[in-house]
Amino acid sequence: MRELDKSTIDRQLKRVFLSETREDAPVKFDEFKSLCKSKHPRQIYNLGRNLNMLRSL
Repeated sequence: MRELDKSTIDRQLKRVFLSETREDAPVKFDEFKSLCKSKHPRQIYNLGRNLNMLRSL
């Protein structure tokens, strides 16, 4: 993964994890997913799967 991609992903994930409310986080994750899915489909799939598991706790 390129450094530019890492910094972009880092910024986008911070927006997800620092969301104001629990309802905002999935919306921001969907935005993140739409931006990064074309370049990193497997990583985005795994991250989404893990987040769904964490949300169910």
